[in-house]
Amino acid sequence: MEKTLEPQFAEVQAGMVSICLEYCEGVASEVYIVVVYYDDDGAYSFESDFFFRIRDKLHKKIALQNDLGDGIGNVPKNRLYSAIKMLNGDVKKLILLCKEHNQPMPNVMKLVYDVKTGKLEADYKYKPVKDLSLTISEKWMVSIEGK
Repeated sequence: MEKTLEPQFAEVQAGMVSICLEYCEGVASEVYIVVVYYDDDGAYSFESDFFFRIRDKLHKKIALQNDLGDGIGNVPKNRLYSAIKMLNGDVKKLILLCKEHNQPMPNVMKLVYDVKTGKLEADYKYKPVKDLSLTISEKWMVSIEGK
């Protein structure tokens, strides 16, 4: 029996969270992942970003390459590049899954993983985006900090 899209999609998303947790060496209390997908008549591209809540503060992935104090940070650059490469590989899997099941790929996908509860929340938007994902990621980070 063929799997439906939803469990396969969820499985790949769980892998994306695992990649980010490994990158931050498990010190985050929340993981935030954003993917922006563009499709221009079959020629697609995408961008992805991720950031973390560590000790009640939000931290960009790049900030973990610097010593943030209190034992956080100092993640080697090669780990960052590896995490980005693996995350992008998972995004490509999601795009292919959607195509295989004749379903649209979300134009914006925001994932929030709560480490303590193990709960993953997903927010999908299907309107074409003109913003760059880093801009969307930055805006999302600012809106979270404001809460």
